[in-house]
Amino acid sequence: MKAKNYRTRPLLELFIAEKEVSSPRRGQVCRDGIDIEYRPDVLLKFFLKRPNPETLDLLRVIASVAHADRRLTRRHSVCWGRDFILDIPVSDPDFWSALKPSFCSVLECLSGDSWDFSFRKLTIPIELPNEGYLDFPPDGELATAYSDGLDSFTVARLVASGEIALSDGDRHKRNIALITTGRTLHLGDISNQFGYRARQISVPFKVKRVGKDFYLREISYRTRALVFQTIAALASVQSGSNMVIVGEAGQGSLGPWLTVTGEETPDLRTHPFFTRRLGEFLATALRADVITFDHPLIWSTKGEGLHRLVEAGLHKGWEDTHSCAVQVRHQETRGKRLHCGLCPNCLLRRQSLLAANLDDPDSNYDYGSANAEIGSLVQKKVAQGLMPLVDLAHVNESPLLSRVLERQIDVLADAIQLDRSETAKRLSRLIRCHEGELRHFISLCPSRSLLRRFGEALL
Repeated sequence: MKAKNYRTRPLLELFIAEKEVSSPRRGQVCRDGIDIEYRPDVLLKFFLKRPNPETLDLLRVIASVAHADRRLTRRHSVCWGRDFILDIPVSDPDFWSALKPSFCSVLECLSGDSWDFSFRKLTIPIELPNEGYLDFPPDGELATAYSDGLDSFTVARLVASGEIALSDGDRHKRNIALITTGRTLHLGDISNQFGYRARQISVPFKVKRVGKDFYLREISYRTRALVFQTIAALASVQSGSNMVIVGEAGQGSLGPWLTVTGEETPDLRTHPFFTRRLGEFLATALRADVITFDHPLIWSTKGEGLHRLVEAGLHKGWEDTHSCAVQVRHQETRGKRLHCGLCPNCLLRRQSLLAANLDDPDSNYDYGSANAEIGSLVQKKVAQGLMPLVDLAHVNESPLLSRVLERQIDVLADAIQLDRSETAKRLSRLIRCHEGELRHFISLCPSRSLLRRFGEALL
């Protein structure tokens, strides 16, 4: 067996194999229907009408991309990027070959990798029931990728209740579809309380983590955004609205793009530059006139969005949202699952809840106050958690970051189709507001806490 050269850029040649169809000797194999598992029960509930072959192809294609993204680990000592070559069976290879340039452009923008595809004729289609569709008749409902975090919770409720206008000026109450991983949400009383219906839709396939000759271990997994935004777009087309709501405030959409960490490429998962390209690709793939991705809170901080939610009386249940990615098996405090309290997601959550005047006690966090006596590992976590928030607060002051900002304003203005000077004005206001919220949060931390000491030093 030839040894791997860990000094070269990672490469994956992946053959998506159908059941009972022989696979090539060259490259690695992902078994469609086995390593990618379709869920007929979810498909039945998902579609309002029997899907056409191109729609089922789209599910297979994005599932294959998600598998490949997690299968090939990055070599950070070499570079961020990787090279992918995927061979995928589809019902109409010519249709997908024509879409390949725009699809590769979308993926390269999203993940920072190089992607190439070949498409061959499908022999075994996804099995679907013949009856049972139209469980929910089309009513123009919106759709949104729902992470169950504070931003998705806030945006979904503000938009569906008509408390915030969309880009087309629409402000009436609208039903909304929440695209989730499948974990049950507590949505039973929403219709009665707030006057709109929110229904949960799960992603209708599962990418197995462990299989024959592979273990999916890459943690960056930026194409997760492709999966959820595509399913949201599909739900919106099925309902007739053709509109996807991006449930992210300005810090989440624009912060990772402005403050790049280490060797990473800019993170554009909820940036208008990516969603606009994705909308154009999906409109062609789904044969829709247009698919719009709307960013209703892109010029607001998470704290401002939460404040509007509180003012509208729509904030009930915010305590059940979860922002932290740290698994419960890693937390120090035994018992129920807690937020870690130190990662960037947790610190932004705490800053934003304070800005919205919502009670958020230290007992909600594994490291509530991060006292000075805590060891070096926690000190490192505090510093790593604060740096993205501090970098965004200082983006106008740092010579390097400010130059990046000037170059990127044109990109943002074009993506959202707004005048450059107005784009710059709104972005500057967002950054100033974020800085004010961060300083206020740090000032109220206990005087001996690491958060207070590190925060004052960095700010």
